[in-house]
Amino acid sequence: MAYSVLRLPFPCVKPNLQFLYNEDPREIEGIEENARSMTDMLKGSQVLQKTYTYIENVTKESRKALMEDFSQKHKGIGINLAPDILRQTVLDWFPRRDPMLKLIHEKTSQGKPGDVRMDFRGETKAVRFKVHLHAVFAVNGQSPDSPSFLKEVNLSVDPREFSM
Repeated sequence: MAYSVLRLPFPCVKPNLQFLYNEDPREIEGIEENARSMTDMLKGSQVLQKTYTYIENVTKESRKALMEDFSQKHKGIGINLAPDILRQTVLDWFPRRDPMLKLIHEKTSQGKPGDVRMDFRGETKAVRFKVHLHAVFAVNGQSPDSPSFLKEVNLSVDPREFSM
């Protein structure tokens, strides 16, 4: 029978080798079942749910930040410039908030004057998703370069649009 020798840098420290003789690792003092699950890989559905919850919280946070940022820097800009500036503001804000979130603009549509909708495609390391933006601008005048003011902005995500 061969024995291996455990060499330690400090000869005065004796290791507690009691756990080597236990067959079931749950019997080791101080280890619980839940402790092992911290390093286990999450299932696909769990990853999607956690990512959805996180992205939903980030979009809620972004509403206030985007309103403040846009209102301070771009108050009274022409309505014809507003969608492009808002799009760039969104694309700049998300990487500042979390560098691991990648957001790409897909499309912009405008209904009545002052009503703007945008769709963004986003991704994290493992999950792809969509973010929808709806913004309402107050417009003073009828011309394309009439001054506008951001009244509200809403970003939303749908759990059905999350995939791996």
